[in-house]
Amino acid sequence: MTDAIHGALDATELAGLCAKFPLGIADFAVNTNPYGPAPGVKEAVQRASLERYPDQTARGLRDHWAEALGLDASEIAFGNGGADLIWAACRAYLGPTRALLTLEPTFSEAGDCANAMGAPHFSLPLFGEGLDFGHRPLPVTLVTETMRRIPSHVSLVYLCSPNNPTGAVWTELEIQALEEAIRPARLLLDRSFETLRMDHNASISNEPMSARALFGIKARPTRIEIRSFTKDFALPGIRIGAAFGARDEIARCQRQLCPWSVSAPATMAAYALTDAETMAHLQVSRARWWVDAKRTFEGLEARGFRLVPSVVPFALVSTELASAARTSLLEHGVHVRDCASFGLPSFIRLAGRPEEDRERLFEALSSVFL
Repeated sequence: MTDAIHGALDATELAGLCAKFPLGIADFAVNTNPYGPAPGVKEAVQRASLERYPDQTARGLRDHWAEALGLDASEIAFGNGGADLIWAACRAYLGPTRALLTLEPTFSEAGDCANAMGAPHFSLPLFGEGLDFGHRPLPVTLVTETMRRIPSHVSLVYLCSPNNPTGAVWTELEIQALEEAIRPARLLLDRSFETLRMDHNASISNEPMSARALFGIKARPTRIEIRSFTKDFALPGIRIGAAFGARDEIARCQRQLCPWSVSAPATMAAYALTDAETMAHLQVSRARWWVDAKRTFEGLEARGFRLVPSVVPFALVSTELASAARTSLLEHGVHVRDCASFGLPSFIRLAGRPEEDRERLFEALSSVFL
């Protein structure tokens, strides 16, 4: 078994392990909607033309989403998942004398891109020790003071909110204050889990939901906002994500994307994501997932495990050694996320899963830890 870059196993390794277990692997390591894509999205993918090249820059798709969200097409870029767009933004703004500052712990792709480019990369911890990952005000002053002490010019600051892996979140007012304070640097804001927030009152309404109401995005002049459709719409195999921002910022990112970076099947899926049927499927499946997450977390706490409070359907769980826990649980057909790659070697991360998987998790935990 290899050490995965993102703390979980690749599909080939998981497929090999599935053969050992009649029920397959109960995969708690992934943060994707366990109830799958909407039927209309699946049908749209099947209609994709495999004989023609897709748009080089997904222009038709950008026009479609611009109308759906009340934006201009020049304020949107589509890519091969959120990670592709994070790398594009980093390539656009970083260089030998232009540094990246990441607010940690966080998703690693921005830092990985900086390191691959040879650009200076600095990090600033936002939390304390142990389980002290609860909400606290975004330390804007500390960020700006850190930027002044860095010998290189910081041109990009990366923040993930809701945070992966802690599940913490900051308000829009806090984020805007940070955005203003770091000027002329740009804020690379990763909001891949924003639509999955369990504390978002607007998200739990029973009223029909539109794409504009769901995403609520406004282009801001010094922010590049990343949205991944992998998590909420259950499309990790399709690879589709978007970046939103002011015209000039998005143009810089677009120039860093490879032509045809959005395949024909991904394009067709993304068209269908704004449909009323897809929105309705998301509302129902997301509500079920939130219940699953609540019951997963309650079951873990009832068995004596310590969890970090989270506003999304995944949470950090304290353990002595994450890599050993992951290995032991895999022997029982349960896959969890080793958080050593986040700099948290004593934590695993688990997403909420349906009842059948939960029972397998609890049984495996009893065997491994008791």
